[in-house]
Amino acid sequence: MPLLERARVEVYVPDLPASHYRNLSFVIITNMSAHFDDIEKQARLLPLKEKAALARVLIEELDTSVDTDAEQLWIAEAQRRYDAYLKGELEAFPGDEVMARARGRLK
Repeated sequence: MPLLERARVEVYVPDLPASHYRNLSFVIITNMSAHFDDIEKQARLLPLKEKAALARVLIEELDTSVDTDAEQLWIAEAQRRYDAYLKGELEAFPGDEVMARARGRLK
């Protein structure tokens, strides 16, 4: 017998202030198998790195719009930036500082 599963869904509503988004959620009830429930419980017990790896694998499997040239384009971009750094055209920042700034922007 299938289990009922509740899922939180974020919804974009035009002209609604961003501060109101936290309060918007809808419940969708779908039929999920007991096998799914077991897999979900096991996945939640995984260490953080393994959860991230599992999420990446599942997303890659679901994403059929992958750009086959994307990896090569990123390698070329990284090389371009490294070359610019070696020539003194780009300033380097400590990794901790960069990550702290990035985390600050996400808050």
